[in-house]
Amino acid sequence: MAMAIELGLPKPKALHRPVRMQPRVISAMSSIGESKSLLRRLQPAACGVQAAWLSAWARRGVRQNATRAEVAETEGPSGVLLVTGGSPALADLSTPRNCRVLHVPGTFSSPEDVEDLIRKTEREHPGQEIAGLLHIGGAASSASSSLASSAAIVSLDESLRSLTVLVAGLVPHMQPGARLLTWSSDLAFASPSTWTTTHGGMAALASAFVEQYTQALAHQLRHSCTVYGLRLTEEALRIALDPALDPDMRSKLEREICDLWSLPHREAHGQIFPVGRPEVTFTSTSARGASVLGCSLDVAWALKGASKDAAAYPVDGRPRTYKALASALNTAPDRLVWAHGASDVILRTALVAAKRAGAPAVALMQGPSWPNATLLLRSGGMNRIDSVPYPDPTHGAPNFWPKLREQIDSQAPAMVYLVHPHFPTGAKESNFAAELRDLLASGDFSRTLVAVDQTYLGFTEWTEDDDILETLAQFNDNVVLIRSLSKVEGLAGLRLGYAKSTSTTADLIAETLPFSGGLYISEMALTGALAAIKGPLSAEHRKEVLRFYNDEQLWLRNQLEALGFETFAAFAPFFMLRGPKAAFDAAVQAGAAIQAFSFAGESDFQRSPAVCLVADRASNQSTIRMLKTALEETGLPDWAQMLKPMFSG
Repeated sequence: MAMAIELGLPKPKALHRPVRMQPRVISAMSSIGESKSLLRRLQPAACGVQAAWLSAWARRGVRQNATRAEVAETEGPSGVLLVTGGSPALADLSTPRNCRVLHVPGTFSSPEDVEDLIRKTEREHPGQEIAGLLHIGGAASSASSSLASSAAIVSLDESLRSLTVLVAGLVPHMQPGARLLTWSSDLAFASPSTWTTTHGGMAALASAFVEQYTQALAHQLRHSCTVYGLRLTEEALRIALDPALDPDMRSKLEREICDLWSLPHREAHGQIFPVGRPEVTFTSTSARGASVLGCSLDVAWALKGASKDAAAYPVDGRPRTYKALASALNTAPDRLVWAHGASDVILRTALVAAKRAGAPAVALMQGPSWPNATLLLRSGGMNRIDSVPYPDPTHGAPNFWPKLREQIDSQAPAMVYLVHPHFPTGAKESNFAAELRDLLASGDFSRTLVAVDQTYLGFTEWTEDDDILETLAQFNDNVVLIRSLSKVEGLAGLRLGYAKSTSTTADLIAETLPFSGGLYISEMALTGALAAIKGPLSAEHRKEVLRFYNDEQLWLRNQLEALGFETFAAFAPFFMLRGPKAAFDAAVQAGAAIQAFSFAGESDFQRSPAVCLVADRASNQSTIRMLKTALEETGLPDWAQMLKPMFSG
């Protein structure tokens, strides 16, 4: 428990709160001028909700990114959180412990209702600022399966209409840093065929409306506020509505929602977070590395629009979007082959290489490299896979290319698989393409296919060397570039990647796919890809993703260095660190987001290398805890103190 506090985890919410008075009926309206004066006096303080809701984290030294305006992390007034809709039990469940709460159930039908709310706030909490808005109406609105009933009208009023009126009346007067949180439930995805007499109807539609409204509002307010939502499972909603039903589950829900209030702006903004789902336990074999920020709003809405064509085949047997994607990527359609993620592209490329070379097919790859590549290369027909030592790039320019040349001369491999930017070190060699060009010009590569995995290219700046690599792939039949849309673009769930090569090589790769790739990828998925690459928000989304990973990596590296680990910056969603091998092995077994690896010829187990994945703040804190525990449990001497003389001065 002491360790959890030291790492900045939220403390449990207090069980006792001030009694909240129910809203009074305010009969008379004051003048418009008086209303505006009230609004001005109730604006949030300059420090905003960052200080109000995240002050406990700030006091413990945990860096948070409040808004794009970099709201100050100074202590400020707690302010008043307005909670609208739902019952007192729901309001108590959903609000953070470190601010005053004014709960107002019922509906808001006009601007006058909002002005009444402002007056009530000033009267019951004199001198306090309005810190933000939590609207519960979406998930807790009146339920009735009949849309042609008065219950449907009430449900709509409790959800979208009330939210719209509140936002229109309050948001224009809030300064940067305010937080707006909405409620919805899994009913948002419930088909009308599943509705019952007391389940579904306008309540289901209201949840769907609220979620779309939240996403659209987040886009419009992205420069000033943090707008996001929570989506309860049906079981979680049932327990939330009845505090006595399952106290343990309710406590779990309370912790989940409390954690959402503590999320940094860049992790929270525009997201709809599921609440009440079973906990996910990560192991050493878990698939991780998806984008924390997800896909852009353009992608989310493009996929909704593409669903209308779910029943249709491409008219000419090939998706229309292929041509638009090629244009967005500044290349010809016949030079691209789309597949289910970069993993699928690696496998298909290996199939081509094995067929060209004949048996036995040998592949060469960097050592260390992406560990899963070995399995894919074997599945693609490689009979043997040899590693070419790739030295630690932090020691200077790696002497890799001469060694690769030697092994190519001695083995005549069917395939050379290279990761650039490199995993697991994150290094991007400034002369990679120039070295590859010289290598290709030095001998006969007619039976050797060079595949360059560029999954992490989007995290780096484009250089002249990248231009050289593009030219090689455009004119050399022995070069294939492998790229992914899972990382920066946030499409890991769609499983999209592509090969970029000459048209001749692209045809060979396409032949390994059903219908030569024509019906291999759905038009819906490709529509999402086009929105990710060329949508109006694509450039802005990429900047946000890079900014998030740069900032979060710096924070995580600082935390690990405080534990005694040596870390190395990388333009990637991961970075290399060094420490005791026994501690790394123990942390991996515990489920930490790290992978241990080794460089050829190294034997210092006290400075063993590992790669640490950068994830969301909660996951990163979990990795820190596991590494700290591993250091303690391995019973090693104070190696950090022992190493200080080596790195001082």
